[in-house]
Amino acid sequence: MEYREISPTLKSEEDLKLQVRRGLSSGKYDLPSERSLAEKTNISRTSIRKSIKTLEREDLIKKDSRKGMEINKKHTINLLSAKSLSDELNIKTDQVSTVVLNNEFVEGNSEIIEFLKTSSSIFCLTRKRLINDEIFSFEQAYLNGELFPGIEKINFENKSLYEILKNKYQTIPEYGHETINVKKSDDFLSSMLNVELQTPLFEVVSKSFDASDQPFEYSTQYLIGSKVNYRLEAKNIFDYKDDLE
Repeated sequence: MEYREISPTLKSEEDLKLQVRRGLSSGKYDLPSERSLAEKTNISRTSIRKSIKTLEREDLIKKDSRKGMEINKKHTINLLSAKSLSDELNIKTDQVSTVVLNNEFVEGNSEIIEFLKTSSSIFCLTRKRLINDEIFSFEQAYLNGELFPGIEKINFENKSLYEILKNKYQTIPEYGHETINVKKSDDFLSSMLNVELQTPLFEVVSKSFDASDQPFEYSTQYLIGSKVNYRLEAKNIFDYKDDLE
């Protein structure tokens, strides 16, 4: 078997990835400067610079003119939660905001029509979600407009959809079904998320029901793969027994 010595660029890349993993585990997101890394590892700054560029392309690290180099934090979302994405993020140190692109009545596709049980009154809310002014997700939520009269007149800018449904229409999500796929961004999604073409994304299709088993929301979300982790955490799982029988 033939062995080859690992190149300085690849070695520094692996060292950097190890620091990223340790930083994510410990909550320490700052990274040493390019010069410090070169001195510490005894690897040329040219090789270090190439490694940094690789990790930047993979969205593992980012550079800030004021803060220097830091780990690109990932946000954790519970797949089994019935909470809104805003509540799931619940970020105290970062600023979460939403930008409404459209809120109007549309013609849904066959799957949306079948789920919401209406073809004449489908309301669509299209938004981008940002964390610290960086785009995190692109979302389209479809609702049965007959259940929520006047919803098209509501200002959803920087507001939680679920909070509005709860306070104005007394509708609270009780449970839901979610399907997660991994796909690469096309021209449209690259433009919406401000990422390069073929960037890995999570595609999340959610179907939400209220306490009366009434379907009320069908949504599709696209989240940048390098910025999110999914976990499974179930509580009171036996509450679903009747639905399974």
